[in-house]
Amino acid sequence: VAADPDCGREVGGLVVDDEVWSASEGAVHLTANMMVMDDASLTIEPGVRVCMSEGTGIVVRGAFVARGTESEPIVFGPDVEGVDSGYWSNISLTTTTPDALFDEAGEYVSGAIMEHVDLSHGGGGESVIGLVETHNVAVFFRDVSISESETNAIAINAETGEGTLPLTRIVSSDFHNYGAHAVWIYGYGLD
Repeated sequence: VAADPDCGREVGGLVVDDEVWSASEGAVHLTANMMVMDDASLTIEPGVRVCMSEGTGIVVRGAFVARGTESEPIVFGPDVEGVDSGYWSNISLTTTTPDALFDEAGEYVSGAIMEHVDLSHGGGGESVIGLVETHNVAVFFRDVSISESETNAIAINAETGEGTLPLTRIVSSDFHNYGAHAVWIYGYGLD
């Protein structure tokens, strides 16, 4: 099955500098796995469509900001129609990703965020535990929709099983048709 011709420019591989995806440049087609390195950042602006090729995913070691709007959400989905859940892998944010920070009033200030983001048909792969995985990093999820995940919608975990639970916040989000749990937390010594 051929990829949707509207999927846009092809991306993948290592991101070593700051990169911005904007709707004015059209859709983005992830054709190979991508890793955002420690000193780099990936910013995704409102209205961007990210077409995910089969089995691909994004590992974030640097900064990650995906902020859509209600009228212009960011959409991650398969690059072809008619596929099952688990078609693409996931988005994995690691311990070196800057934590989401909040001011005294609880308002978002900076750090890892997914806001007005729709993700579907991911969560596939042998070692994938969530369509979005956080590895001992605080992420702010607001108005996120995850559907058709082969596994957990969001997996919040510690790689070593030690440390404190980062202040991840999930607000006004919707998870449906996932293979295991909406949100799975493990590795923190929780009973």
